[in-house]
Amino acid sequence: MEAAIALDKKRAAEAEARQKAKQTADAEKARKDAEKAQADKVKAEAEAKEKEKQALLEKHGKTGSVHGHQEAERYIATILHFQQTYRPKLKADQVFRKALFNKRMVLKRNFQQLQLKADVVDERFAILRDGLLSMKSQGDDAYHCLLNCICKSFLQQVRLEVDRFNAGCYFYAQLAMKLCATVPMFTEYLLGRLYKRCPLLIPNFYDDPKLSVTERKQKLRYEPDDDKFQTTENYLAYQQAYIMFFAALVQTPNAPNIINPVGVEHGWRYLARVCNMQPTRPLHANILSAFLHVAAPALLQAFPNQMPKVLRVIQQELYPKIPRDPENNNASQLTRLQWHLEEYFNTGRYPQLPATVDAQ
Repeated sequence: MEAAIALDKKRAAEAEARQKAKQTADAEKARKDAEKAQADKVKAEAEAKEKEKQALLEKHGKTGSVHGHQEAERYIATILHFQQTYRPKLKADQVFRKALFNKRMVLKRNFQQLQLKADVVDERFAILRDGLLSMKSQGDDAYHCLLNCICKSFLQQVRLEVDRFNAGCYFYAQLAMKLCATVPMFTEYLLGRLYKRCPLLIPNFYDDPKLSVTERKQKLRYEPDDDKFQTTENYLAYQQAYIMFFAALVQTPNAPNIINPVGVEHGWRYLARVCNMQPTRPLHANILSAFLHVAAPALLQAFPNQMPKVLRVIQQELYPKIPRDPENNNASQLTRLQWHLEEYFNTGRYPQLPATVDAQ
């Protein structure tokens, strides 16, 4: 009897051991399967990113920054989504379109004739913020359509004011920063529209010899003028207005309880992309002169070790290689860039665009 009991116990113990061994083996197999699935997922994602990178390199690598396009296209995707999802209703519904137009006209008055006074900027900001957020409660269609309209009108006003009065970039940057920080999706629409209007902010020069003159000017966003394009002088004036606005935006400091979502790190990445674009083009003078005249002091403060080295590279390596434009469209920018770099290395202070009419 005792032998039988012992045998049963032994068999039970062996069965339990086999069960535990099976459970352990199953758990180990499940762990390995999960690890393999995760590894396959990571590999697939890496291959997809590499494929995307190669596609961008093939498309833009010779004339523009691949990383700049990757960043810009994230914002431009918002505009494409708007065009596919919300614009059809805007076109089809006349009552909806009229109501939206009336709301836009009321709001857009608040970024006309802006002044660099804290109370004025704060007052306009509060009106625009509340007006946009009130539309959000009326549904996605109304909210996204108004955001798109307001950002288009805002950038048109930026172009007009900054081209006329360069220091206006600071006014509009302060207002834009607060709206970007407090109004959902405002940053995406503003930067999406900005990158579409100003490819030099990517940067992309679109100087592929396979492109015709007409194709290149279309991609660079030259505007039509009767049956021709606007002059390069007029084109550069409005592109530089947008570059100065972007420079002012990235150097705008945080406000109480408001953090700038397009801060100085965005400006640092942009400057790096411009400097890495080889060979240098005549447009390098226009871009660097406009951007550094506004943003250089903030970049020097944020990156005290790296930024002086970048300025030295610009002075010693990039500047001497910038070609002079055949029509002298970068002559004054070359002179100003040279003087500003010399001023910095002689005094330790990079000349910044003043924020007042008299100083300017």
